[in-house]
Amino acid sequence: MAGVRSHRSWRHERFEELAEMPGTINYKAQALTRRRVLLTGVGAAAAGGLLALRKPSWAQLLADVPPGGIRFDVLRGDGVVGRHEVDFRLTDHRLQVETRIDVVVSVLAVVVFRYRHLGIETYVGDQLVRFESETDDDGARFRVLGDARPDGFAISTAKGMVMAPSDILVGSYWTPRVIERRLLIDPKRGRVKEQVVAGRERITVPVQATTRAATRYRVSGIITGSVTYDDDGRWIAASLVSKGSEIVYRLRG
Repeated sequence: MAGVRSHRSWRHERFEELAEMPGTINYKAQALTRRRVLLTGVGAAAAGGLLALRKPSWAQLLADVPPGGIRFDVLRGDGVVGRHEVDFRLTDHRLQVETRIDVVVSVLAVVVFRYRHLGIETYVGDQLVRFESETDDDGARFRVLGDARPDGFAISTAKGMVMAPSDILVGSYWTPRVIERRLLIDPKRGRVKEQVVAGRERITVPVQATTRAATRYRVSGIITGSVTYDDDGRWIAASLVSKGSEIVYRLRG
């Protein structure tokens, strides 16, 4: 499959297991309570049918995987300060999505800020079953480990464990399915955060020597800014505010 790395080429170090601490927050129970309210007055069979229609299929998830992965230059002002890359590995009904971010800001050849992130999402069918990440945010280090369990999705960090709904997604934005979710996993800190989509607009985006028709979504929660997908559902642009600066993502190909 073009653009999807083979099993043998996949390499990454095992992440350290994170100790579980008291104080578990059950976001799944909160979500189920809201769901019961929404379903009041709706027949169970009809509601089940509607939910089944809305649930994305394995084929739909694969349709979000672009040949060759995703490659962004990260711009601050007029200069390129880093890269954001997403790669995919597919075996049977298991999909692994690897996100790497590497940003270095220099002033007069002196490094004043560095950000590195590695996140790995694992899906079986269309279900997120595992997430692990390591982040170095200018010297502050974060580790996240999440696993699907019978009662939800458990997310462990150095601060403890939270239980998220079983259909939770990571706020990594490689798929437009992320835009549809109200709750997302913060890839850096492992928190379950609420996402607000403040609006959307139709635009055209220059990509190399052409332009693409696309939809830009204004979001807050995981990031504050905008995320843009073309009409094929491919992530092609983004902008956000970080450390007081505007950061722009420019697609390389």
